[in-house]
Amino acid sequence: KGELGDSIEKTTDVMPFIDKKSLTPMLPIRILAEAAHATVVWDDEAKICILITAQGDILKIANNEQANTDFKGDIVRDRLFVTSAVIEEIFATKISWSKNLNEISLTL
Repeated sequence: KGELGDSIEKTTDVMPFIDKKSLTPMLPIRILAEAAHATVVWDDEAKICILITAQGDILKIANNEQANTDFKGDIVRDRLFVTSAVIEEIFATKISWSKNLNEISLTL
């Protein structure tokens, strides 16, 4: 667990991608949420991700087909992906993506 200002490196088995319709970067929610010290719970029956932020906020994120959630995402390869704008809003952070390095950076 890092302290404020520390750099924490995480790797994932799924790669971010650019949504072909919106040309928006899509990022896997779990690894970014865990890097931000949030708790991630997957409700398999409802197909909803329940995210509890470090500040105690509870948010629901679901596939675009679902209603009554705080944010929408897309399930790809059995993982929930959200736009970089969703990550920035949830964690009040700025995301940068280096295509050359194939690396995502966020500042919390």
